[in-house]
Amino acid sequence: MKQIEANIREEIKQCQYNVCCMTLAVKEYRKRDNIYNWAVALSSFGSVTAWMINAESAMIDAIVIAISQLLFAVKPLFAFSKHVHTLNKHCYTEELLLVELLELWDLVKRKKIDEDYATNSLNALRKRLNENEFFDDDDDFEYSEELLTKAQQQATDILTAKYKISK
Repeated sequence: MKQIEANIREEIKQCQYNVCCMTLAVKEYRKRDNIYNWAVALSSFGSVTAWMINAESAMIDAIVIAISQLLFAVKPLFAFSKHVHTLNKHCYTEELLLVELLELWDLVKRKKIDEDYATNSLNALRKRLNENEFFDDDDDFEYSEELLTKAQQQATDILTAKYKISK
């Protein structure tokens, strides 16, 4: 029974780490989306303002308007909001699976279920975790090394503080 408990604990660690990665990525993509939206808004505003202030500077107006329109036209290529939606959905599911892992771990620690049932439950949860951690090919995003490092520290802190699980 100690081995199954250790296996569940390792899955909890990995699951918490994945939740942290997704959460941090959502924050990063939201920030990028906000910056991009501000750039589009300011360039649009700037083009109108430049035209209103000095109607004689047609070339400057045209350049600012062109930049504004280009930023607006290529926005779909920067799928920040799509990534936020996808990651939020997967993160929510991952958090629910983490709760199920914690419940299973508690049952095993308190010896409320037998080893076969615990093993079968863990295997079923692993399948669901693997399905949730798979992203479609068109969700073309990667975690930076900085994000991975930060997520690892955050997961360690959460696991230690909330669940008394250390490395």
